[in-house]
Amino acid sequence: MTLEQLKVFAAVVKFGSIRAASTQIYKSAPSISSAIKALESHLDLNLFSRDGYRLILTEEGHDFHVKALQTLRSAKELYSSSRQKGNKKKNQQITMSIDAFFPQCDVINLIESIREDYPDMQLRMTTEYHGEAFKNIISDSADLAITPLRGKIDENVELKYVSSVRIIPVAAPNSKIAQLLSPVSSIDVLDHTQIVIGEPSKNISELALSKEKGAKTFYVTEMSTKRAMIMSGLGWGELPEHLVEQEIENGSLVKLNFDSQLKNFSEHYLVRKMDLEHGPLANNIWTSLDCTGTEKLPNSNKQNDDLPT
Repeated sequence: MTLEQLKVFAAVVKFGSIRAASTQIYKSAPSISSAIKALESHLDLNLFSRDGYRLILTEEGHDFHVKALQTLRSAKELYSSSRQKGNKKKNQQITMSIDAFFPQCDVINLIESIREDYPDMQLRMTTEYHGEAFKNIISDSADLAITPLRGKIDENVELKYVSSVRIIPVAAPNSKIAQLLSPVSSIDVLDHTQIVIGEPSKNISELALSKEKGAKTFYVTEMSTKRAMIMSGLGWGELPEHLVEQEIENGSLVKLNFDSQLKNFSEHYLVRKMDLEHGPLANNIWTSLDCTGTEKLPNSNKQNDDLPT
């Protein structure tokens, strides 16, 4: 005996015939007739009297109908209750895409501060490069993103400024480029390897904020490898200042001073889609995460076409 058989049985009783029930519950008359026969066979009862033109409940059928309605009512309440709990749980699920240059400790501290309010929180946080965090919002792969902006912004996207992250060129103190007189000229840079996150096939503007044309380049796929290679003396590269403060302080890395004018910041925005229904958790994070970094720089309204790597 199944709930579907009980629903079909209740529909036949309610609408008076198999044909009438068929038009109301969008099932074929033969399938309804088959379900009723299977139910009667399972119960070893005649639920309907078939002596007349219309199907009339037998005494056993009448008693079973009362209990069937009770069972269907209980099943509906169970489903409704479970769905509410499921929605509540869903409202505590969130996917965040964070640009690799943003200080993740800011997000982690925020999550820690609100964790007690969301004991069933399910968090998925991804680290992205080259604007992929923004693309995840557009493709509905993430609920929230913290990312630099580039190009035209979709009108369906809501965003707010969070912070400007300082980006600095660094090298190991014993590397050849660190031994050059400061400021380092653009010509001298060409003789030293630059370490960049990306792929050689990518457009230069997608790879580095100050990728030197013609320079020798090592390509890596993520931040920790880039940092390790720079510290080993294999080349120089740009890194977020917050990631290398300690190394600069203890002398394991040094800042490089170039004679060319470089951008030295990456502005980050909190981004979400406006046409999505955001749950309490996502709204809480949206409200709470605000201007965690340095003050907004003068040209912060200009969209960045070049993202630091």
